[in-house]
Amino acid sequence: MSLKCLKVFVLLLFLSVVRSPWSVVHSLPKDPHYPLAKALLVSKTLSYLDRYYYAPERMEPNAMFEAALTAIQRAIPEILAKCEPQKFCAVTVNQAVKRFHYPEGSLKNLSARLGEVFEFMGRHLDPDTEKHDVEYSAIIGMLDAMDPHSNFMNPDVYREFRVGTEGEFGGLGIVISIKEGRLAVTAPLEGTPAWKAGLKAGDYIVQIGEESTINMDLTEAVGRLRGRPGTAVILKLERGEKKELLTVRLVRAIINIEAVQSKVVKTEREKPVGFLKVKSFQSNTRREVLGHLQKMQTENPGLTGIILDLRHNPGGLLDQAVLLADIFLKKGTIVSTRGRGGSLMDQKKAKDDGWEQNFPLIVLVNEGSASASEIVAGALKNNDRALIVGSTTFGKG
Repeated sequence: MSLKCLKVFVLLLFLSVVRSPWSVVHSLPKDPHYPLAKALLVSKTLSYLDRYYYAPERMEPNAMFEAALTAIQRAIPEILAKCEPQKFCAVTVNQAVKRFHYPEGSLKNLSARLGEVFEFMGRHLDPDTEKHDVEYSAIIGMLDAMDPHSNFMNPDVYREFRVGTEGEFGGLGIVISIKEGRLAVTAPLEGTPAWKAGLKAGDYIVQIGEESTINMDLTEAVGRLRGRPGTAVILKLERGEKKELLTVRLVRAIINIEAVQSKVVKTEREKPVGFLKVKSFQSNTRREVLGHLQKMQTENPGLTGIILDLRHNPGGLLDQAVLLADIFLKKGTIVSTRGRGGSLMDQKKAKDDGWEQNFPLIVLVNEGSASASEIVAGALKNNDRALIVGSTTFGKG
């Protein structure tokens, strides 16, 4: 199975967020004298894009310039940007105003123009404004202009990402993403407030409390959905082709994710079959899966097959998805990363290391199966190892 992207990161934040096949993670120390005009992070990001991004035709400097300014003004209240398409963008910082021409032609020009904008902003911003937030916002805007799955993780988001993959976090138990430019539910996590309230994969979140989600990015949505356990948040949802509007009240809770569950079921002929449900891909998923498989085999020596349930599995850590697929494969490609022009950048292949499970295998999927779970299902299908049963998956892996 091939991913036309650089990397896969599935963000399970405090409420759980899915995004980013192509992600940049960076941290800089807080510094009131940070040289914003040098645009260090912007330059590095654009350099990565120029070298690695698989679809250069999507990198349109003028659109990325506008998107960067829009994201900055959304994040920094004292900044306002108004663009006359293909002419100039007028940037206001407090009482100072300056026009900037579009960076026609190349990412190098875009980097230089943003440097000029940042130099102007740096001279007129309030001294206590965090300069790094200007660059963070600009990068988020530029990546959003390219595709809905590429993003920049600032240090705070990255820390939350790491917390989420450890298996316990606070929030609603809902996996969200940006789909067709809108805030969408990828999957509710089983047993959580979102699950109990009946949220479904494919629901669009149109309002959080009193705030519309139009132009709201994932980071802002996370901030509004999170809160102390026991507090409530009201969501307005749009569901289905009829665009039915629903209002749902959710009470936040500590979410403990038991990533793997199993049981043994009997066929009509009383043959034991192992049922293995994987809810998400966390840092210990492979170890848990092997433990459940061993337990089922020990207690049922005549086990005749395995049903791997990936329904409503929103994804998680890519390396754990690769390791899980490898449990059932002796050879073959699990996932490949392809760059510009289809060039192969990375490839993960199955290893014949003696851990392989040779049971007949069925994989269950549905519209809530996304990202890493799609990679597992695709790898097992493409290597003729499993029969895939269910409905069309989310479409992110």
